[in-house]
Amino acid sequence: MWMTDQLSHFASQVTLHVFECSPPPPSVLSPISSSSVTKDVVEFKTATKTISTCLRKVFYGARQLELAGLPIAPYLAPHFQLPLQHYIRSYVKTIKVPTSTPAKNK
Repeated sequence: MWMTDQLSHFASQVTLHVFECSPPPPSVLSPISSSSVTKDVVEFKTATKTISTCLRKVFYGARQLELAGLPIAPYLAPHFQLPLQHYIRSYVKTIKVPTSTPAKNK
């Protein structure tokens, strides 16, 4: 029980730093309005690289602990599921939002 609580606390702190946001809404199935999307596509691409690097390092560390006899990756992964789904849905929403109207050639 202690280990589960510590992993939960660790994952929540990592989530705040990695995703640079407050926790996502309770349901990732709730619609994301275009007004709630504040980043543009370039910012999302940069943030995506950072997020993937951070999560890779977190799970690399978890793998090292697993090799030492402490398997935490299966218990750690579910904590990142909702924030990651919310981030991906925001990214998709940003890509679908038109940024400007194309200029007509005369």
